[in-house]
Amino acid sequence: MPVYSPQGYPIAGPGSPYVTPSMLMASATGVSWSSIGSQASTRPTSAQVFAETMNICRRASAMADSATNTVLRATVDTEQLTGPGDFRFQLQNSTGRARLLMSRSPITGVLGGQWTPAGAFPATWTQLPATAFRVERPVIGSFGSTAPSGSGDGGQSLLLQPGQVTWLFGRNNVDLQVTYVNGWPHATLTAPATAGATSVQVDDCTGWGPPPGATTGAFGTIYDQGQEEAVLCVASTATQGPGTLTLNAPLQFAHNYGTMVSTMPGTIQQATILFAVSQAIVRGSTATTVQAVPGSSVGPGASMKDFEKAAKEMLSPYKRVV
Repeated sequence: MPVYSPQGYPIAGPGSPYVTPSMLMASATGVSWSSIGSQASTRPTSAQVFAETMNICRRASAMADSATNTVLRATVDTEQLTGPGDFRFQLQNSTGRARLLMSRSPITGVLGGQWTPAGAFPATWTQLPATAFRVERPVIGSFGSTAPSGSGDGGQSLLLQPGQVTWLFGRNNVDLQVTYVNGWPHATLTAPATAGATSVQVDDCTGWGPPPGATTGAFGTIYDQGQEEAVLCVASTATQGPGTLTLNAPLQFAHNYGTMVSTMPGTIQQATILFAVSQAIVRGSTATTVQAVPGSSVGPGASMKDFEKAAKEMLSPYKRVV
């Protein structure tokens, strides 16, 4: 099913960028975005401007992921560890529980897992329920929800209940797979939403719904200029991918398809905007004029590297260090 922007242009490619063309054009960047999208001397059409600005937003989002060495949007990941004995897979002798250091953070929930003897070929998997795992350092959610806050806190370690792993067969005797949810829920409307509606259709439900045993999920914002509003998800029809989010209260405004619905912190959005500006000024100093922003670390005559450096500094709290 094709996805369209609020302007009616088709959006190609998987995943929503961390900022939209409309957000980028409305930001105080000092860049003349209307000249983007043409390779000729003629003025580009509005469709060409939108298409290339969307490409810039996508590349800038990828640059934000690269700068933090992780994927910032919410994802469902299955990761395999071997232990006990590896620094990522340790057994606590005092409690009998295993500590698992995963690759991505912040972890917001566990969907389940499985284990097999490391020497078994082919593998003979034994399933583990989600209740066998616990996040070692749960996120302190934004406004009490399951969405991580903008502070960059939250852990990437899990605890596995005692009895599942032992030293009986020596070091690194178990291969363990864990499927978990991490990052900030982030999506785009795939169908218009009317004022008063209590549900919205989105391209990615990952991380929005309540975890097992909870009644509320992620708290986010619908970014629609002049009609922005906060929403709290209480149910989701899918664990990941396209689906419908049920909200705790009716919408105050109508929103068109292509509108962004996100829990992404403003710091990440601003860093993505700076990465986008660094791409725009590649065209040359005569193509754009970047105005000075009071209190900022970049101003007139700033180079591509200056904007990228400022963006990376903003993203430092979210960088994966292990």
